[in-house]
Amino acid sequence: MDSLSKLIHFVRGIRIRNWKVVLLCVLAAATFKLFNSLNKDYTTSIQYPVNFEFDGRELVLMSDLPEGVQLNVSGDGWTLFRRTFGFNVQPLSIALERPVETKKLVASSLMPLLTEQVKDLKLNFVVTDTLHFDIEPEMEKAFVIRVDSARIQLEENYRIVSEVSISSDTVLLKGPTSLMTELPDTLQLQIPEEDIDENYNQRVELSLPIEDKGLIDKFPSTFEVLFDVEEHEFVKTLLRLKKVNFPKDSTLALDDSVASIVFWVNKDKRDEVKEDDFELLIDYHRMDPADSMVGITISKAPEYSIDPQIDSSDRKIKIKYLRKGQ
Repeated sequence: MDSLSKLIHFVRGIRIRNWKVVLLCVLAAATFKLFNSLNKDYTTSIQYPVNFEFDGRELVLMSDLPEGVQLNVSGDGWTLFRRTFGFNVQPLSIALERPVETKKLVASSLMPLLTEQVKDLKLNFVVTDTLHFDIEPEMEKAFVIRVDSARIQLEENYRIVSEVSISSDTVLLKGPTSLMTELPDTLQLQIPEEDIDENYNQRVELSLPIEDKGLIDKFPSTFEVLFDVEEHEFVKTLLRLKKVNFPKDSTLALDDSVASIVFWVNKDKRDEVKEDDFELLIDYHRMDPADSMVGITISKAPEYSIDPQIDSSDRKIKIKYLRKGQ
């Protein structure tokens, strides 16, 4: 009978009640072998946690500090076992005397700093090639705040009819120097709502024009913004031109004696619009001799008209000379 057959015959002969005894024997043998192995010396690499010591006042971490360093060490199995599984492992301490100037630490410079701190083990070399740092001085500065009125998105035919007021015209920012110096002296507050058709009274969060990665603190971070809006109509009307400083010479004439004026008016005041409330002038002294063209100016406009302008097609009129008899 070969060895395998004998083993199978032996196992079959074991009674069920003896399995616990066999299992305990196997466990005892494995434990003995493990303890025997742990009494020997080994060399391996272990990840150690690290603490960096420096005065962090008025400094900003641009990126996370390294959490650990990998070391190649030698020692008995018991000590290596405890270190590998984190039992009673004290973080290694690395002092940064000039944290802003220190951008990296290479393995060769770490050896003398860590040798005495690795207790009960022999430090052979530092496996981690380089530790990188990005630490900047902190800067504090006050910035002017303005609401970007040109980008307020109103409902069609609605216009702002009041001053755009803000709860504070300054904000204090605190953050890393490299980011703070990228900011303009005046920061624009963006109104996020669209199609606004009623008076506005909301708190608006200040968004910076750069990616600050949450490293810049704002005091305050939100501002109360208020302004009134009203629905308006766009009006275009034709008016006669009033000539100014024209010589009393019958040979002078205009290509056209009328021009169009365009403006906005509150919808509720549309019926109050009168042509006599406006006056358009054409001044002979402002004529360009090169082409005999002269611009039209608005000399009078009522308060109810908003943004009155000469229609783009009528902003200049040509002065011409008539022949005798015309």
